[in-house]
Amino acid sequence: MKVIHPFFFIYKGKSVQLVDLGMIRQVPMKRKKDTLENPLKQANFVAHWVPGPFNNLVSSFYEKAETIREFWKVIKQCNRVVDYSTNKRAFTRAQEIEIGTKAFKEFVMKVKSGVNMRKGPFAYFNGIVNKLMNDLYFDADFMDNLN
Repeated sequence: MKVIHPFFFIYKGKSVQLVDLGMIRQVPMKRKKDTLENPLKQANFVAHWVPGPFNNLVSSFYEKAETIREFWKVIKQCNRVVDYSTNKRAFTRAQEIEIGTKAFKEFVMKVKSGVNMRKGPFAYFNGIVNKLMNDLYFDADFMDNLN
């Protein structure tokens, strides 16, 4: 037996491949075109208007940017306008982030405990955010500290 290549050798005057003997298995190569067809479709960036601290927290549990964005939209829509002449909202951006992180932590605890969310996770999160905002709007310490 004379080795002429790592995968070929001469046996009894014939060139034999290790594949033919069943000693190794050849795997077909993937083309680069198949693996990198459209990297932009695979990109997963969160919108610029979703704050970093909230994004970091939610991305620990959900990896899709659309899901993270929807959770932030719930918080934004729950922040009601209190003065229509100036379009002033009830909570500032910093307060929204604080409420959002508290609400999401509570949401994660509820999901882990197996609560039945009949209308879906976003509706359940909406209820948590609404309750927190209603409670914290009348909390003088919270309204004064983060303004």
